[in-house]
Amino acid sequence: PYVAANRLIEPIDLASLGYVEEEYVVSGNANVYDWATSGALTVKVPQVPYATRILVRRPASAARFSGNAIVEVMHAPFGQDFGVIWGWSYQGMVERGDAWVGVTSFPAAVVALKKFDPQRYASISWASPRPAEQCAAPPPGIPGRPLVAFNNSPAMEDGLRWDMFSQIGALLKSTVPTRPLAGLPLRHLFMTAQDTIILTYINAIHAHATLPGGQPVYDGYLVKGYVRPARIRRCAPELAAGDPRIIIRNVGVPVIHLQMEGDFPASAESRREDSDDPKDRFRLYEIPGTAHFDSEPYRKGFPQLKDMSNAGYDLTFRTFPPDLLGHTFLRPFPEPGMARCVPEVTQEQPILGYVIQNAFALLADWVDKGVAPPRTERLRMDGTGAQARVTTDAHGNGVGGYRTPYVDVPFATYHMHHDGTAPLCRQFGWEERFDWARLQSTYGSFKAYAAKVEAAVAQAVSDRRLTASTAARVKQDMLGIVPAPARSSEPRTAAAGSPSR
Repeated sequence: PYVAANRLIEPIDLASLGYVEEEYVVSGNANVYDWATSGALTVKVPQVPYATRILVRRPASAARFSGNAIVEVMHAPFGQDFGVIWGWSYQGMVERGDAWVGVTSFPAAVVALKKFDPQRYASISWASPRPAEQCAAPPPGIPGRPLVAFNNSPAMEDGLRWDMFSQIGALLKSTVPTRPLAGLPLRHLFMTAQDTIILTYINAIHAHATLPGGQPVYDGYLVKGYVRPARIRRCAPELAAGDPRIIIRNVGVPVIHLQMEGDFPASAESRREDSDDPKDRFRLYEIPGTAHFDSEPYRKGFPQLKDMSNAGYDLTFRTFPPDLLGHTFLRPFPEPGMARCVPEVTQEQPILGYVIQNAFALLADWVDKGVAPPRTERLRMDGTGAQARVTTDAHGNGVGGYRTPYVDVPFATYHMHHDGTAPLCRQFGWEERFDWARLQSTYGSFKAYAAKVEAAVAQAVSDRRLTASTAARVKQDMLGIVPAPARSSEPRTAAAGSPSR
């Protein structure tokens, strides 16, 4: 399969984790919808045939299964399927025993699949029922839109995806003997995405996607970033600023929305209050120290670059070391979509992965046990509108928001953007680690620093901002830091035969 676990940039041996991977083609008939500003959903074209693919990673044994399956709308920033939420959170999924289902969700990704393996993916089809319809040109510069947001090919209709998602969810929850996850006692189904698609599904489709007994297809949602929902069909207009459909409200199942510091001020448009109302269960977590994106989902969610090339992505404008086209991954992180960022993308940004893993645990407890997640304050802002900026502390890190030990006991300044370089570089952060002198002046000694880390991690676990397993990894990471070289104008020398540092 394309983006198989053993062919990621950093391959994952699922068998060693007690997991298996399976691929299915799912076919059916989907409506194409219109979605009014009032929220009304109407059928524009009924019952259009489709076929798409899903990639399943699940425990090999039913005894290992948590009962929860996570459906990821696979991201396609380069027009190909990438399992980015899997990349951030698979460790937590495997520890709990969750199943993961990645869904091909973009017409451009269908084209890439067919180029990668024409025989394997011959049956996949998103054929447009209105090929003669001409769409208006997409407006430029909408904040938070994926790079392949617009499919203006008259041959394919991205509006088929909504019923696809509902029908895939219903299939997973069904008793059909040949269904994916057959033999596993599925209790709850969650949807997640690094994409505006999930916002449209939540606000426009969820209320209409019910099972025969009236229960919802999806029992909860984890939303990562973005501002405005995607369009409902190929030629539908984009939502304008201030459109009431932007805000997530009254979904009827729990929703956890994660916003990165690097997405502000644009993401402030979708801010709303937290709620425990049974009809409007909602948490918004704004996370200081996090850029829009980082290297973790590339390494564990993107296929090998040679597979990307075979699926049609043009890598000829970049010069890659031979091992980067194979199984290994180099650091600093070379973003494959452009020339190298300046400065290099050196920030592994573990903050975001740990928060996403914890958010899935919180969502499961909210749905399964009725235990509401903690509330956190919003990021503090200076200024208003487009000129607003996140307030920073003496170390240059964001104030307020969903606190983690990385920003409460910092060993680095977390920069949100690579300013002045290629546009996509702005989505990536970089960390500026403190040198020994700054660590000494801040904490006095390593022992004092370590004590603060231990206390901050323990508090985060107590407040349910970290799981116990991620807390152990946070401590290991923060107590094994390698500071930046000391800043000095003095020449540095080393005796013959001794290593320079």
